[in-house]
Amino acid sequence: SEERAAAPAVTAVIVAYGAEDKLAACLHSLQQQSGEAPGQVMVVDNNPPERRLDLKRIAGWFPSRQSSPSGSSAPPSSETVAEAGVEILVAPRNLGYGRAINLAAERIREELILVANPDLVLDADLLERLGAALNRRPRAAAAGPRILPAHEEWSRPRRMRPPGLAGDL
Repeated sequence: SEERAAAPAVTAVIVAYGAEDKLAACLHSLQQQSGEAPGQVMVVDNNPPERRLDLKRIAGWFPSRQSSPSGSSAPPSSETVAEAGVEILVAPRNLGYGRAINLAAERIREELILVANPDLVLDADLLERLGAALNRRPRAAAAGPRILPAHEEWSRPRRMRPPGLAGDL
């Protein structure tokens, strides 16, 4: 049976529409993965022009990246955000969720894409577990985690399963 590489590179795509207050926790959880963090993180700003993401606020979420070698603080910029491994793609208008993902997918170089909402906080081992599930089923085209509200635990039994998807996770 054919196998994928042990740890294929992953690009995380997050479509942001009116959820900037939750985006920081999502980005932080991506950077804190126990295995290899995503090679690329793309946030598609799908907000209307008058409500664009606040670049200065987002850059402030990565304080260790904002100081120069001399110790002075550099002003937040798209370069500051990019140094943190996050690329902001500004949609010309609200494209809808699927088209916003496609906008990012056109620029992706990695084999795997993690599609996430901005209010999603990933368990520290999620990318490892999804990668392992895909390695067990090399012909699989998609894998997805169980998504629970923050106050619930993994041990709680669930009876619902999306139709047609394997329940590896």
